[in-house]
Amino acid sequence: LITPSNGAEQRATIPIPSNVTHLKLSRDLYRDSFDIVALTHAKLLNVDVVIGFLNLNEKQLKLYEGCVRHGIKTIASNHEYYFFPHRSPDPGMRRFVARRKEVFKKLDAVLWLTNFSTAVHDIDADNGYLMPNPNTFEIEKRSANKTGTKNIICVGRFNDHIKRVDRIINVFGRVQKEIPDSTLTLVGTVDRDAPTADVKGRSIDELIRKANISFDNVIFAGETSDISSHYKKADLILLTSETEGFPMVLTEAMCHGLPVVCGDIPGIEDIVIDGENGFVVEQNDSATMAQRVSEILANSTLRDTMSKSALSHAAQFSGQNIAKRWDSLLKAVIRNDNTSVALKEVLSFNIPDRDVFERRIIKEIDESVRQSIVMADSLAGVNK
Repeated sequence: LITPSNGAEQRATIPIPSNVTHLKLSRDLYRDSFDIVALTHAKLLNVDVVIGFLNLNEKQLKLYEGCVRHGIKTIASNHEYYFFPHRSPDPGMRRFVARRKEVFKKLDAVLWLTNFSTAVHDIDADNGYLMPNPNTFEIEKRSANKTGTKNIICVGRFNDHIKRVDRIINVFGRVQKEIPDSTLTLVGTVDRDAPTADVKGRSIDELIRKANISFDNVIFAGETSDISSHYKKADLILLTSETEGFPMVLTEAMCHGLPVVCGDIPGIEDIVIDGENGFVVEQNDSATMAQRVSEILANSTLRDTMSKSALSHAAQFSGQNIAKRWDSLLKAVIRNDNTSVALKEVLSFNIPDRDVFERRIIKEIDESVRQSIVMADSLAGVNK
C-alpha cells in the first residue's frame, strides 16, 4: 500500500492489517514521482498485480503504462461513476476523459462500482467488471418499530458542494411544515458559515433561518468514530448528492435497517429499489423528496416494511460476497485468464432495460455538454 504522508502523525481512521506493507511517501515525492516510485517498488518486490485507484491522475495512468511495458498485471479500480470527469466542475478533470479511455484499454481489468458504469465502459472495451464496495457493518437485527421518533440522518463531507447540503435544508424545511417534531442529524464535516451550493451562496445557518427551521431540530454531530450509534437513532437516511460513485452511507444505513430517500443518480438503482427499500426522486425535486420523507416518517407500517427490505437488500454487499468477487478476479488475472467466460459470468454487469440505460446515457451526455458550455462561457468572461 503506497500513500502520501506529510511526515506528521495523523489520526488513523482505517486500521491497516499487520500483513500489509505500508509505504508512505512525502507529499512532494508522491505528487512529482509517484509513477516512478511505485513502478520501482513493484519490480523490487516482484509483485503480481498493481491495483490503482486514483484514475483521474496522470501519474497513476503512467504507472499503468509502465506496468504493462514490464509485464506486471494491472487493475484499475474506479471509485467514482463513469461520467464524473465529464460532469466535474473542475475543467482540469475533462482532459482525462480521452486519456483515461486510452490507458484503460491496455489493462487486464477495469473495475466499476455499479452496473451502469460497467455497461458504459463496455461500449468500447471488453475488460470491464462489476465490483461494488463491501458493507462496513454487519447486518443489524432492526428492533421493532420505534415510537415517538421521526429522525432523519444525513452523512457525508458537507463542505463538498457535490453533497448539496443546501438541498438537505430545503427538504427538511418542507418536512418540518408537515411534521414539526421531526429532527435532522448531520454527521460529518461541516462549516455552518461557509457558502453552500445554494444559488445565492447562502450558508447553512442562513438557509436554516430562511426555512424557518428551529435550530433545536437540527443536530450537528460532526465527525465520529461511532457512526453506528447515530444510525440506530435514525428512522431514515436522506441523500441529496449531485453525483456518487457508490454511496456507502446508504449501504451503511441499510445495514441498520434504515429506509432511503435519495436523488436519482446513475447506478443508484443497484442500491435503492424505488418503493421497496426507499424512494428515488428526480434531481432538484425538493418538493417530492420532502413528500417521500414525510410518508416514511408518518407511516410506521411503511417504514417497517422498507426497513426489512433494506436489511435484506444490503446483504448482497457483505464483505464475504465482495471478497469472493475479488478472489475470483485476482486468480484469473494472475493466470492470465481474465477474459474467461466464467469470470464474465461472475463479475459481469446486468442491464435489465436497455432503453432506460440508453436514455440515461443520453441524459448524462446532454448534461455534460451543458456544463461544458457554461464553463467555456465563464472562462471566456474571465479572459475578457
